[in-house]
Amino acid sequence: MGPVWRHARGDNEWESGMYHLDLAAVQSWNTSGDRYYPGSVSLPCPYCARHTTFRMEGPTFDQVRRTMAASANCPACQQAIHVWGVEPARTTGHEDEKCQSLGIFPAPSASRTPLAGLELLPDNLRKAYRDTLDVYNAGVWRATTTLCRVTLEAIVTDRAPEATGALAERFTALAGSPDLGLPLATLARSLQPGGNLGAQFAETQAADSATATALVSLLEYLLEYLYTLPAQVAHLDRTLAQRDEPAPAPASAAG
Repeated sequence: MGPVWRHARGDNEWESGMYHLDLAAVQSWNTSGDRYYPGSVSLPCPYCARHTTFRMEGPTFDQVRRTMAASANCPACQQAIHVWGVEPARTTGHEDEKCQSLGIFPAPSASRTPLAGLELLPDNLRKAYRDTLDVYNAGVWRATTTLCRVTLEAIVTDRAPEATGALAERFTALAGSPDLGLPLATLARSLQPGGNLGAQFAETQAADSATATALVSLLEYLLEYLYTLPAQVAHLDRTLAQRDEPAPAPASAAG
């Protein structure tokens, strides 16, 4: 039995096995014999998660299965990936540079997608959050932690514009709102010097994938808590109110 081809599942995780790769990931095509194969593909490395361009080498055509296989090493971590082009086009006959389908093993590292309800965020906060996701998906962990702090500052500036002082002090003021409660008070304590979260923003603090992932998750919890959840609750309330409105009385027939 050959390798199993799978698509992405939820929660930013991938099934094991060969993964179906979109042809849009191919940056250039090369030829081997009378067949085309991907000369370079751009995707997040399955091992180190850096978004990079893989230069494919060692193309081999399987006449029986009509597939073209090639391999490449990640420029960052040097780990190998392998791709298979199904029914690669011929270089003769004026066919387009393509194949019918493209598979990769192992599966590329999953990119983190924006949370639902992004349109509910103020423009500057939405941009800060998107910038954070961009560097996170590129695997730049130090920049991710820096932009997480920028996004936290955008949140507290939007929700408590009158608050002053350090970031921890401003979140303490925000936590005083009767609508927000304990979670923000806990966050404020963690942001203080010596707190678990405050230490992550120090310029001398090393950053890694696990730290960056935890910080981005924290941002998304806050954005949902402060922006998308209230909007969804308000929408539900309006929907239920409209449903419970008494139906208009039927008009009486003309006498």
